Amino acid sequence: MKLSIADQTMIRAGGNAPGAIQETVELARLADHLGYERFWLTEHHNMPMIGSSTPEILIGKVAESTKRIRVGAGGIMLPNHSSLKVAECFRLLEAMYPGRIDLGLGRAAGTDPYTAKLLNPSNDFKEENFPAKVEELQAFFADAAMTQRGPVMACPRIDTIPQQWILTGGANATLAAKWGLGLSLPHFIQEIQSTEGVERYRKEFSPSGTFPESRVSMGLFVICSDSEEKAALLEKCIQMVFVSLAMYGRFQPLPSIQEAASHEFNLKERAFVEMQKGKYVSGTPDRVKEQLERYASEYDLDEVICMMMAYDFDDRKRSYELLADVFSLDANRSSALAKADV
Repeated sequence: MKLSIADQTMIRAGGNAPGAIQETVELARLADHLGYERFWLTEHHNMPMIGSSTPEILIGKVAESTKRIRVGAGGIMLPNHSSLKVAECFRLLEAMYPGRIDLGLGRAAGTDPYTAKLLNPSNDFKEENFPAKVEELQAFFADAAMTQRGPVMACPRIDTIPQQWILTGGANATLAAKWGLGLSLPHFIQEIQSTEGVERYRKEFSPSGTFPESRVSMGLFVICSDSEEKAALLEKCIQMVFVSLAMYGRFQPLPSIQEAASHEFNLKERAFVEMQKGKYVSGTPDRVKEQLERYASEYDLDEVICMMMAYDFDDRKRSYELLADVFSLDANRSSALAKADV
């Protein structure tokens, strides 16, 4: 099982966006060195505690700052964008960093409806639009897009295309299978209760140039620490952010461990936290490994996308170092396998 990282460029309490962006780049360098498979950046809008809303720009900086690791968006929220513009952006990235660019495609807006409407005034929020936009995107990547006046090319025209993934809880698994794309389950956003989507995807998968075989990943909050007590506090820090956002509509920056230790959730907040417990895998390295392997077995996963947020950047780095060690990741081996796949 391969391990990867998704990073939201979260701003800690008292921090700022430039600092958060620099930490994202430094974390990507560490992930590259440790042997993680890919490093994904996310798209969120109108959220002051997030330092980047345009992953397609930050991808270039991260790819330039690393040597081996795949870099991409996890994902681009397709309803917010023109398919042509997405194809152009990611073809350019693929031209600059060939064989290293990923494009995850999401159906949600990554924001509230009002902001989504400002991002794309023509968005009518119909579910059936997403498969149509994915099809349109594939046409641009294949140089097969047509209008009444003739073909339209997504430039630059190059021989390769980014590796594409559909981000879905299962509803669009058939779409990923149809186009021969990867399937990524965002468990850290909404718990995946059934394996039916994965089973359908594996059964219906049509091989493509970037995916000769079906491939499934799952995104989870993964918190690895030297002690169970510290792991629990680090998890609580993240929970405090989402309690504030989901229950009160407030954008709370990441609190410190000290704040988490002294904070008490009320009854309703504790109930919410308990409902969200399945999104987190936390503990000491051996315990985390055991839990991740259980998820991999249950959902037939090829890869886990790990997300970890912390006030102290050293805690974030330490979590990924411990995880890499317990799974015996090897950057040299990952690099050799990547070349073999090409």
